[in-house]
Parts: sequence; structure tokens; C-alpha cells
Amino acid sequence: MKVIFLNCWIAKLERQLLDFLKVQLETTDVFCFQEVSGESTDKIATSLKNFSKVDNRNSDNIFYQSQVTFIN
Repeated sequence: MKVIFLNCWIAKLERQLLDFLKVQLETTDVFCFQEVSGESTDKIATSLKNFSKVDNRNSDNIFYQSQVTFIN
């Protein structure tokens, strides 16, 4: 079983993140993300469409962030 944990840094490197997911997709069972925005979560979900999403959202007055896990 392969598990990848990533801090998405509020999608400051979104393109690189999505490219990385494409490379890791076939060999990874679980992706765990932190500091990911709602919009980025949607883009990640599109890339990981065969994975089940577990979303733990948290919002505050400064920025929106969540922790999201995708399980294959």
C-alpha cells in the first residue's frame, strides 16, 4: 500500500501538484492533502475521479483551508 501526504500550500503550486498526481496516480492507494482550498479540492477530485473522497473542511476569517483524503 502506498500513501502520499502533501501540504498543498493553498494551491500556490497547483499546476505542479496536478502534474505530480498524474505521475503517482497508478501506484498510490491513498492521497492525503492539507491546506487545500475548495476550488483546488474540486480540481484534485477531477484528477482522482476513481478515488473516494473524505473531506474534513475548516474555515476561518483569514483563508479557507481543509484536509482532504482520497482512497482508492
